[in-house]
Amino acid sequence: MKNWTTQAEQRLAEYLKERTAREGFEGEDAAELKDDLTRHIHEEAEQSEGETVGLMQLENLLGRLDAGYCPPPEKPVADQKKAGALGFWTWTFGVFLPIGVLILEMFTSLCGGIFFNPTPTWWHAAWIALVPGLNAWLIRGGKGGSAVQRGLAAGFGTMTATFFALLFLPIIHLSFFAVIFYGIGLLSLSPILAALVSWKISKVTGRDTPDRRGFGRGWKTGAVATVMVLLALEGPSLWTRVNLATALSGDEQSEPAISRLRAFHSERSLLNACYERESGLGKATDISGWLVQTFTNPLAFFGAGDTDGAGSESRRDVYFRVTGKAITAVKPP
Repeated sequence: MKNWTTQAEQRLAEYLKERTAREGFEGEDAAELKDDLTRHIHEEAEQSEGETVGLMQLENLLGRLDAGYCPPPEKPVADQKKAGALGFWTWTFGVFLPIGVLILEMFTSLCGGIFFNPTPTWWHAAWIALVPGLNAWLIRGGKGGSAVQRGLAAGFGTMTATFFALLFLPIIHLSFFAVIFYGIGLLSLSPILAALVSWKISKVTGRDTPDRRGFGRGWKTGAVATVMVLLALEGPSLWTRVNLATALSGDEQSEPAISRLRAFHSERSLLNACYERESGLGKATDISGWLVQTFTNPLAFFGAGDTDGAGSESRRDVYFRVTGKAITAVKPP
């Protein structure tokens, strides 16, 4: 089976859209026509010379198969400049800025020292780094990848970026304020901007992919893979945080929560909770702690009260009861 260049695949997608519009087909009829034409064009391309189907080869093939075919006119200079400008901002907010912010956070813990640590482990850092990496590959046309693989990359990158954007959404007002007065707010806006750009890249890639069904299957698989990664990295911590909050509530559910924590818990998350401030800026929690705080008391980091209603001494007591270790015998996180 011959390899198709990215330009040829994009041109084929444009042609199929133009052809269905010319024939006046919509819905299922349009989809059926696209499938038939795609299959026929690929069969003809396989019989041609060479190992690769390029743009010029496709143009010649379409001209031979379609009597009413008109080659696309060259883009005006203004359109080319517009495309270049869009490409610049896509690269900036979808690739370069996320990479820069990730490196800065890894070395300075700027966000981790005030709100929450988005990279508590190297696995989290690698997960985040996949977003600009996959975006860069898709912007360049997903060279060497099939429609399913491009969909997988788009789905995984988009859903990952969306998750981290939602984490930063509660402080978006602070980010805008910091941008206006200090400029540093652009760092906390980076995940939100990256998510918006990732959705755009995903949409454009899907539109320009001839095999849209394959792209859709890959996208859904990528989305499911994101959920699986999230559960693997944050599931234990989130379980620990929820049960910790229940254990500190002081009601009849406290003891069962302690028992559940003894059966299974994330010691990293439990230890982090013992060293967090009780409220206000500088709480410096982790991702799961930030999620619990956001859903239980969104105003906690403004000084409106502790997330779980208990002080650090109560958390340290729970830590001892669950692990059997004194907090002073364990290295601080």
